[in-house]
Amino acid sequence: MRPSPTASTPCAPASSASRARFVDYSQAQPSEAKGWKLNDVIRVPSAACPAQQAVVRVWRLPSAHKQELDGQGQSRIYLEDAKKQAAAGTIAQIPQFAAQLQMEGKACN
Repeated sequence: MRPSPTASTPCAPASSASRARFVDYSQAQPSEAKGWKLNDVIRVPSAACPAQQAVVRVWRLPSAHKQELDGQGQSRIYLEDAKKQAAAGTIAQIPQFAAQLQMEGKACN
């Protein structure tokens, strides 16, 4: 993190204004039965061994809350509004993501 030019604390997103949360795969243990959706599969071939590849599976747990869009079709979060919601305990559910990394293929000698 880079320090803010106007504050002595590092810049970090406020937890109440988050648009999504990344959770640990081993704790979440995502599955379709639990409401998770396989969002993306990324395959990265090994430069050292063409028979191997890293496979990242990204899972998403959608929230039931639909983000309101402004006139430009964008979802906006305003800091003061988010602080008020956090103080009142009325923060809307946000989507969660979890990712799993596995090596697949045969090892090269």
